[in-house]
Amino acid sequence: MRQQDQSNGPLMTERPRAEPRSDHLDAVRGVAISMILVRHLWDPFPGDTRLGLLIAQLIDPLMSLSWTGVDLFFVLSGYLIAGSLIDNRDASNYFPVFYGRRTVRILPLYIILLAAAAASGTLLQPLAHLTFTQNYAFASQPEWGTLMTRVTWSLAVEEQFYLILPLIVRFMDRRYLPYIFCAMIAIAPVSRLLIGGILGNIDAAYLFLPCRMDGLFMGALLAWAMRDQRAGHWLHDRSNLLIPAAMILAVGYCGLLVFSPDQRDTPMWSLGFTWCSGFYATLLALVVRLPRAAVVPGPLRVLCWLGVRAYAIYLFHLPIVLALKRSGLSEHGLRNSALTMILVAIAAYLSWQLLEAPLIEWGRIRFRYRSR
Repeated sequence: MRQQDQSNGPLMTERPRAEPRSDHLDAVRGVAISMILVRHLWDPFPGDTRLGLLIAQLIDPLMSLSWTGVDLFFVLSGYLIAGSLIDNRDASNYFPVFYGRRTVRILPLYIILLAAAAASGTLLQPLAHLTFTQNYAFASQPEWGTLMTRVTWSLAVEEQFYLILPLIVRFMDRRYLPYIFCAMIAIAPVSRLLIGGILGNIDAAYLFLPCRMDGLFMGALLAWAMRDQRAGHWLHDRSNLLIPAAMILAVGYCGLLVFSPDQRDTPMWSLGFTWCSGFYATLLALVVRLPRAAVVPGPLRVLCWLGVRAYAIYLFHLPIVLALKRSGLSEHGLRNSALTMILVAIAAYLSWQLLEAPLIEWGRIRFRYRSR
């Protein structure tokens, strides 16, 4: 039952506590972070040996799209953030709670990363990092900053997304949300064609929010559809079409995998990003339709573990790689990859137990949506 908050007047009511975490969505997040780890850490055998070359020829093509794990992150983030905003769009403290919770979730680990980068002398353009605009700064840098903070470009994209989506959900008529979301999805490939094709800046076409918001707004569109009565009935009546749609998108995904896997290839940066996001959004639609009581199979529980701790893994895995290189443990091979993964897992575990989980719980208690 909702309880009255006497300190804010008799008309203020407290919203119910948020639903518990979904193992299925944690597993999806685990898949996304696993793809990123594969991209950055996979190096089982020296490439100059006969065995290493054979392994590379067999496995490397299958891993060539592992960098699109960030697109899966975008789709999932759009789904979760939009769902929460739509559910609480009428709350009287809509903006303070949203930004309060995002601050508690994002800033502590991010500040730790920036402090470590500053201490090591590898924090370039600190103002851009402090204002979450480093994705624009990186577009003019061949190496996208330094290894310590390179992955934060996607964090900047999401933070900029957080400035747009709450305004759309709050102030636009709910009936118009799907049209706005679809327009945002369509703007992304057009922006990439203008920036990458006409201006010739392929890095900008990869890093800028207008160029990458197709995945984010696909997730938002799915969140709206799962909450709209008419769209929900339409999806339910045609749920048997989701699997064929996923299969068709998978064919195109495999085509990109074979013929145009690099993010600088024209088919990829022009329409490929949108195609990959559409494929991931369709898979996510299949996942969210699973009954909450359905159990993630035992062998896949490791994905749930990774998904819960994905933020720390994402931020800290490259700094750990850099620390190993500076310590002299930079040889190629399975041993080095395994050592890196062990250290990443330990750092993520400690981060979650000592910092993230307590702060998230405090944020949920401190920032609660209230409605009149």
